[in-house]
Amino acid sequence: MYVGAVLVVLCATLVTSASAAFTSQTRNNSNSFAAGTVNLTVNDNSNTALFSVAGIKPGDAPLSRCVTVTNAGSLPLHLNLYSGTPTGGLGSYLNLSVLQGSFGAAQVYPGCATFTSAGTVYTGTLAAFPTTAGSELSDGGGLLAAGATRAFQFDISLQDNTAAQGGSVSLPFTFDATQ
Repeated sequence: MYVGAVLVVLCATLVTSASAAFTSQTRNNSNSFAAGTVNLTVNDNSNTALFSVAGIKPGDAPLSRCVTVTNAGSLPLHLNLYSGTPTGGLGSYLNLSVLQGSFGAAQVYPGCATFTSAGTVYTGTLAAFPTTAGSELSDGGGLLAAGATRAFQFDISLQDNTAAQGGSVSLPFTFDATQ
C-alpha cells in the first residue's frame, strides 16, 4: 500500500513537471474613441431673414430667395425643413414653393440667378407648411455628407383674395439635421 501511494505521488510529479508550455502576450495600446458631430450652417451666417417684404400685392411676380445649407459636421445627416408657428393670418393667402437644386456659379445671398431646380420639396400655402419638427419635410436629397452643401429656392406669391388686404405673417424657416 505504501508503495502504491509513492507511485501515485511520483507519477503526479512527473506529469506536472513534464507539462512545460510556451506563452506569449501582446498589447494593442492607445485605443481611443471620439464622437462625431452634426452641425449645419446656412450661407448667410448672420441669421438674416430670407424675406422681409412690405406692400406685396396680387399679380406681383413670385419673390424668390435662395439659401445654401452646409453640413459642417463630421457625420452624414438627414436634412429636414419646417417653420415655427406663424404669427398673423396672411400665411393662408401666400403660396409657397420650396425647390431643392444647385447653383451654376457661386451664389450671392439671397439671389437665385444661377439656381437650377432638381425637384420640389413643398408646394402649398405658407399656413399649411409644417410648423414642428414632428411634421417636418424631408428635403428629398438623401444623406448629406460631411462638408457637402444643398441649395434651396423659396418662392412666395400672394393670392388674389380681398381677405389678404392689410394682413401680415411672421415665421422662421428651420433646417433640422438628424444623424
